[in-house]
Amino acid sequence: MKNRAPRVSSEEELLFARCLKHDPEAIQEWGRRYARPLYGLLQSLCDKKAGGFSDLVPEVFAEMLESSEPFDLKEPLEISLTRALIAKIQKKIRKKEIRETSEAPNFLDSKLRFIFRALAHLSWNQKILLLLRDQCLLSHEEIADILDVPKSQIQNRLKEARLLFRKYLQEILSSGKESAG
Repeated sequence: MKNRAPRVSSEEELLFARCLKHDPEAIQEWGRRYARPLYGLLQSLCDKKAGGFSDLVPEVFAEMLESSEPFDLKEPLEISLTRALIAKIQKKIRKKEIRETSEAPNFLDSKLRFIFRALAHLSWNQKILLLLRDQCLLSHEEIADILDVPKSQIQNRLKEARLLFRKYLQEILSSGKESAG
């Protein structure tokens, strides 16, 4: 039996069509239905103290409604919105990383600094994979849908990301002990 990609329901399709016509009730329903999971994902992926990310969810909604390209309804709206939000987070983090040094913020305690330094060595794809699985507790299938990669690759990519993270964390911890001693 082949795994078929989930399709958008006719109810979601109708709701989205009403949103495109700027129906206030439909937009409010769309926000009520999809905003909470997106804000939850946003909080899981982004440091709450970093700020500046809360405006991304409304931006994602607005961009989807104002897009000049027709929206592809081949997948559920939640997956499309999640993918768009992750892309926005990625873009904002990259801009922020350019402005900041690679050091962790001062308000973090030493253990978190080690973790952030180890995470800094991972690629964005590895970071997002670890966060979606370990922070958001999403299944391999859900992650595959969100990241638009074959499910068969998720387990291997997760294993590789965890091994690299562990390696970098051990290197950082051992170099910290040597310099302290």
